[in-house]
Amino acid sequence: MTFRFLSRFSSLRYTLAAALVLGLVGPSWLALENEKNEVHQRLSTELAADRERYGDLLLQALREPVWHLSPEFAAPVVDTLMRDGRVTKISVTLLPDHRVFVERAAPGVVKPPIVATVRAIQTQGKDVAHIKLEMSAANILERVADAEYRFYWRTGSSLVAALTLIFLAFYFRVMRPVERLVSQASALAGNRLNEPFDWRRLDEIGRVGRSLEDTRLALGRMFGELERVNSDLVQENEERRKAESLLAEHAAELEDRVLMRTKALSESNADLLATMGTLKTAQRELVESEKLASLGRLVAGVAHELNTPVGNALMVGSTLGHNVKELGEVIESGQLKKAVLSKFLKESAEACVLLERSLGQAAQLVTSFKQVAVDQTTAQRRKFDLAIVVQEILATLQPRFKKTPFKLDVHTEPDILLDSYPGQLGQVISNIVINAELHGFDGRDSGTIRIETHDLGDSVRLVIQDNGNGIPQAIQGKVFDPFFTTKMGTGGTGLGLNIVHGLVSRVLGGRITLESTETVGTSFILELPKTAPLVVDELVDAL
Repeated sequence: MTFRFLSRFSSLRYTLAAALVLGLVGPSWLALENEKNEVHQRLSTELAADRERYGDLLLQALREPVWHLSPEFAAPVVDTLMRDGRVTKISVTLLPDHRVFVERAAPGVVKPPIVATVRAIQTQGKDVAHIKLEMSAANILERVADAEYRFYWRTGSSLVAALTLIFLAFYFRVMRPVERLVSQASALAGNRLNEPFDWRRLDEIGRVGRSLEDTRLALGRMFGELERVNSDLVQENEERRKAESLLAEHAAELEDRVLMRTKALSESNADLLATMGTLKTAQRELVESEKLASLGRLVAGVAHELNTPVGNALMVGSTLGHNVKELGEVIESGQLKKAVLSKFLKESAEACVLLERSLGQAAQLVTSFKQVAVDQTTAQRRKFDLAIVVQEILATLQPRFKKTPFKLDVHTEPDILLDSYPGQLGQVISNIVINAELHGFDGRDSGTIRIETHDLGDSVRLVIQDNGNGIPQAIQGKVFDPFFTTKMGTGGTGLGLNIVHGLVSRVLGGRITLESTETVGTSFILELPKTAPLVVDELVDAL
């Protein structure tokens, strides 16, 4: 029962009636409020203007009577203004004792609200009297109420007439045709396809009726087609049963073939597993050889760089020994002079300075080499300053670049502390820098590799950028793949950047991205956490 009641009031007619009432009453109510506010505002403005005008009039008219203390001259002006029904009271008091000079009040009960204005009569800059004018705003409320009533009556009559016309038009033009349409659609739903839809109206409902007639005809044709298809399906079902018997015969033969091919595939899989084991062993050997080759280049570069300071120290030492021998001979001959001794001391001091400088350079190179070599061979985790480690790594690479026209440009922020693997970080930087020299500057007579570090709070960004040849767009997605190289057969293994990617992502706990434009240059951008994740030693050694 409740469902029927709700369904009735949720029908189209009640929905449209509610929409019409809300659509007409809502704007009418807003218009009423707007007109009421406008009338109230206009009347309030008129009352305020009259109040100010009356106040100014009283101020001008009562100035002389107050100065001469003549209430009889003030009374006519006051009585004249009291004739205005809105004026409820006028009073003039003398200062400073607040004595009443003139006072008039409207008879009877004054209706609120009351608004007042006060004017001061002055003599030589001092107030000698106050004029107070009070007016009632009740007339405004009465006029607003009257205007509201007239608007309600006018608007209500218009709404009733409009709703009546709209409802009649809706009932005869929409509801009755829709009920007829629903009745005919029910016949169609009941499979009574022999009852035609006869609609000659040209409006939307007429088009729906004609569409339903087309649907009835189409359903008739479709049911006829279904009967024909059903007979065809019966025939096909018979043919399918015959085909299934043939398939059963072929299934036995196919099963034998599958067994034979499964056996062959098992043998092939065993061979593939053996081949994959061999390939993994070869890959590990190539990675180890790549590491040893990198360390070998490091040793060769440092050894070559040590030749200069060690050679200088050896030359200074031999020269100093020769000078000592000559001084001994002079002393033995008894011909020692002050000038000879001064010269010896001066040359000895210069030799000591040069010897100390040369041995200092050699010691610095050895220290950097020792730290880098220990880091890269032991996979030791420790806390380190990123700027210092970068300088140590580049110091071991500097001998390689002294023989080339290429330069290293380093910009590192100080005091960036990391708890990570400096050896693996050094291997990453070395491989990227050497890769830039071999590939980025191939065929060029100049170039710069710029290395930058940026502190990001909990992480650090390391950018290694060159202004070389760049990497073609077609192969940028392959540079980190194992054994991918553009110098195959000329010494390149294709494992350098693959090792870099593995170290950055699996050991250092960061990520590496590539940005490159042909003929402009290449940038490798590393984002590393300041505290590397815990990594087992076997994984570090494997990479």
